[in-house]
Amino acid sequence: PRYRFTEFGDSAFLLWEPHVCYGGLSRDLILEMTPIYSDAFVRFRNVRNDLSNGFFKHVGAIVYSGLFDVNSGGWFMRFLVGLNDPQRAEWANQMGFMLDGAPPQRKTEIWGRWMKAYWQERLRGRPCPLSAKEAEELVDWTLAMTPVFPEAVELLIQSPAINGGRKFGTALYLLEQNDLPSAQPEAVLRLLNWLLSQGDEQWMISNDIEKLITRLPKRKSLLDLLNDMCQRLAKLGYAGAETLKRQIVQDFQDE
Repeated sequence: PRYRFTEFGDSAFLLWEPHVCYGGLSRDLILEMTPIYSDAFVRFRNVRNDLSNGFFKHVGAIVYSGLFDVNSGGWFMRFLVGLNDPQRAEWANQMGFMLDGAPPQRKTEIWGRWMKAYWQERLRGRPCPLSAKEAEELVDWTLAMTPVFPEAVELLIQSPAINGGRKFGTALYLLEQNDLPSAQPEAVLRLLNWLLSQGDEQWMISNDIEKLITRLPKRKSLLDLLNDMCQRLAKLGYAGAETLKRQIVQDFQDE
């Protein structure tokens, strides 16, 4: 009960501070404290960063757990609407850490239970529009959600414009760690083309892009997406774009 700000006011921070900075959440705690977290949403909108980040991590754990419907009674939306754009981006960042380590079955459950609908609603501006900074964090969500990667890509590329240079290298690195280039080549190319099209400034691109292309199935049907990529690489000043395009035309001939 002493976690309840409605009963104990600011003195409740004496328990909340060590809890969100150093504590964890078990199954029983999540079930017991969900309404108490709801009571605390307003209080954590204007606190120092270590407290707010710890609180966002806990809310992410509650959402991730699947122990209750986070949309019931508007629980999650009450949390979300009280945050400013940087705070919503930080919450998305904390959620991304959890998604990264989740097993495939849990990712599929998360997508079907709340994430797909949540993402679609945010794209419609409900209860608030996505910001560019949030969209950058959603790149990491997309790369983590391997079982539903094509669906996630389709939602991501409807997001607000971002600085593609900040995420392109990250995308290449994470794609090196899994089989998405061979299993979902169209979605991979759509993601990378979207990142390459984001922002007006030029940025350095490593030749890791060529390593990724060698991992794609050599299907002729990928040529349009690959040609678009080469054009975007050339526009960004990638020196090997023309040579890469000729090699692609030669190699990608399988039906």
